[in-house]
Amino acid sequence: MSSVNERALIGESIHDDSGAEVLTQVFVVMGPPKPQGRPRACRRGEYAGVYEDNKDKGDKNNIRAQIVTQRPKRIPMGTPVALAMVYYMPRPKMHYSRSGQVKPRFIDVPHVARPDCDNMEKKFKDALSGMVWHDDSQVVSVYHRKCYCEPDKFPRTEITVLSW
Repeated sequence: MSSVNERALIGESIHDDSGAEVLTQVFVVMGPPKPQGRPRACRRGEYAGVYEDNKDKGDKNNIRAQIVTQRPKRIPMGTPVALAMVYYMPRPKMHYSRSGQVKPRFIDVPHVARPDCDNMEKKFKDALSGMVWHDDSQVVSVYHRKCYCEPDKFPRTEITVLSW
């Protein structure tokens, strides 16, 4: 049986249990996945404030720019959304032999180092809010997986958005 991602990529329509069609959108964001940074606090006189780091703003703008080129369909407010996110992380140099091939013992090694999946998820959900869906609150289900990218591929994030 093929996965939802594979069925969506070839244009096969997917239906839920009631027979209603599920809108499936698949996006690919190139570049190493980065986690959402912590909010920064500052004090201006008597007032305290919180702001977002410029690096995070730049990363989110990069994500939005890449998604726009893939022509997303905006999901209306009140429509439930499910996400499947796969983060392909760059491999460390120790995974490669001198000839440039991945050493056999590292081929299927899971990525268990930082960054955490939930911090990366937050950055992508924030970047896609207002562009693919109206608000983060529409996301009712999330599946994410972290793995090393294949030797001949680049680090990236593949996002499948299902709405019904």
